[in-house]
Order: sequence, then C-alpha cells, then structure tokens
Amino acid sequence: MTNQNMFSDDGKIRILYTGSINLKTRNPSPLFEAVRLISLSKNSKYLERLEIIFIGQNVEILKELVHKFSVEKWVSIQPE
Repeated sequence: MTNQNMFSDDGKIRILYTGSINLKTRNPSPLFEAVRLISLSKNSKYLERLEIIFIGQNVEILKELVHKFSVEKWVSIQPE
C-alpha cells in the first residue's frame, strides 16, 4: 500500500468530518459561529485558505446551519 495524499497541495487548510450530525452531541454550530465571527472581523484574511468538508448523513440539518451562520463560502456538504 502506498501513502497517498487525499488532498491536493494547494495550501488550503481543510477540516474534514465524516459521520452523522446530532444537534445535542455532534453540533457544528460553534465552529460555524467562529468562522462567521472571523469573517466579519479585520482578521477575515485567515479564512482565505479554509475549507470545511462534511461527508455523511443529516445533510438537510447541515444545510440549514450553514445558511443560518452564512458560511456557505467555506463549507462543502457531501452525502454518503
């Protein structure tokens, strides 16, 4: 087996989550709120290389949260 890089060498910082979302125990809202606050600040340049990828279930819940926090620019949702 060879050691392969899953992502291209484009300088992006990626956060990858695979699994289900449960708003009580696995809620990405704090992450989305942090990204939203950074995007509104003078430090928004730090988000230029950020990409958050979700692969899993409960896609509709994620879409609602992404819209609620206005983080569409940084979040990608891919169903299983």
